[in-house]
Amino acid sequence: MKSDRFLTSILIGIAALAVLAVVFFFARQGGQAYTSDTSPQGVVQNYLLAVNQDNFDLAYQSLAQMSPMPTLAQFQQYFLNSRQSIANISIQIGETGLAGDQASVMMVFIQPDSSPFGTASHFQQTASLVRENGTWKITQMPYPYWDFNWIQANPTAKPARPLTPPTP
Repeated sequence: MKSDRFLTSILIGIAALAVLAVVFFFARQGGQAYTSDTSPQGVVQNYLLAVNQDNFDLAYQSLAQMSPMPTLAQFQQYFLNSRQSIANISIQIGETGLAGDQASVMMVFIQPDSSPFGTASHFQQTASLVRENGTWKITQMPYPYWDFNWIQANPTAKPARPLTPPTP
């Protein structure tokens, strides 16, 4: 009889853990919401959320006018093909650097390890934005939230001054 009680208590404990895991899973799902898009951080957060929710029209509206500019159909097709790469990444949005009408937003990409006891890898990436007609628009995002075919040279960027050794 004692072994039956012990087995029953183990099964009840496992069932309680399973229910708790499901509750946490669904509670976490509701935590993402669109924010004000008046700041570079808000634009980046809304873009990432729109892509993750397959709201490609809203995400496409966050893009700056660029050359080459993907069509909405090309934009949507890229993300439909990249769904697996995006599904396994979590992103924390960090600080914003402003320089006039240009901004950069630091992000930390968190990718889980495929092994059962591995740790997640963290790496920093940067999103670039420009202010167009008073609104922040994205000019570049890290992979997999950006296709390398959309990368453009920044025509307004000043060339770096070459380093010269001091004259004696």
